[in-house]
Amino acid sequence: MEHKAPPSPSFTNKELEVSEILLQLPSLILQSKFSRYTFKATWGCTKPRYTSLSETGIDKTSRTESETPVSCLPIVAVAHKKPKNLKRKRDELFEIINQFSKRIESFKKEIANVKSHNETLKSFNSKLKERKQELMSSCMSPLGIPDLNVPLDHVKSFQSQAFDLNDTLDEDCEIVESALGFDLNETLNDDDCVVVEPAQVVDLEC
Repeated sequence: MEHKAPPSPSFTNKELEVSEILLQLPSLILQSKFSRYTFKATWGCTKPRYTSLSETGIDKTSRTESETPVSCLPIVAVAHKKPKNLKRKRDELFEIINQFSKRIESFKKEIANVKSHNETLKSFNSKLKERKQELMSSCMSPLGIPDLNVPLDHVKSFQSQAFDLNDTLDEDCEIVESALGFDLNETLNDDDCVVVEPAQVVDLEC
């Protein structure tokens, strides 16, 4: 310890106190620096330096994690799950497209079947109409005269059926096998004329 100088009448008490503080200032500074680490000495042991560094690193990471907002964490999780969801949606869309394509093909087949059935019905209807016309034309007229609009097939079938004209004609009708030549300017008498009663007229060409 330094000895205090005897007070001189030229210095005041305040000036003397300031001078003492200035003299003790280096020791006070050292004490203030070491006073920060005085609590470690109370434990009686010291830890290695690298452990303190690792602890500080852990503290820093924990602090940074705690400082990050909580809303960011779900976003990261969603970002990891996003590709799976997209893949699933893509597969589902492909399945839906395949189902619709199969339905379209089945509808096309049904439409083709309906069209073919309609064509068969139309052809059958036209055949029925033709048959009706044939039946109507083959019917006899009220006077007993056959219809001349008979198709050729009916005429041939009618000609193929042989029959005797002598059996079909009336007894009152006379069949002239040969005709004699006569003058058209010659007047005919009533005795020379042959009266023919009306009977059914048969077309010999049929």
